[in-house]
Amino acid sequence: MINEKTMPARPLESSPESAERKAVISSFPSFLETQYKIKMEEIEDDKELRAAHNNLTEYQFLITHYVASDSENVSSLKDLWRQLREISRSKQEEQNFSMFQRGIVTQVAIHQVFKKLGFNPRFAHPRDDAEKKIDL
Repeated sequence: MINEKTMPARPLESSPESAERKAVISSFPSFLETQYKIKMEEIEDDKELRAAHNNLTEYQFLITHYVASDSENVSSLKDLWRQLREISRSKQEEQNFSMFQRGIVTQVAIHQVFKKLGFNPRFAHPRDDAEKKIDL
């Protein structure tokens, strides 16, 4: 029988984790396109280039936060990486995907190591990452 004790606090579909996951997946194509434009030097205006770098660091913050928050759910993360790899493949960016994934996983792992050592690490604000190249 379902009662208050057996029901989740809120349905899975409306949980912040689910919304964050959807944002990670739906924003990835735009992230890849922006990354490609910067790499190919298609953005010439300094203001637009700065905005593009900010968009990249905001996405990296989003995915890093999500992966760190969901790090105990191995099957969910495997599915996330599979979906992102498929998007990369569709954009002919699969070779860059492995480096991107490794960077995110490494940053999350370092964050977790510092936490286990008793420190209180925080992921850098996207602005600090973009302007000062600070990750943690």
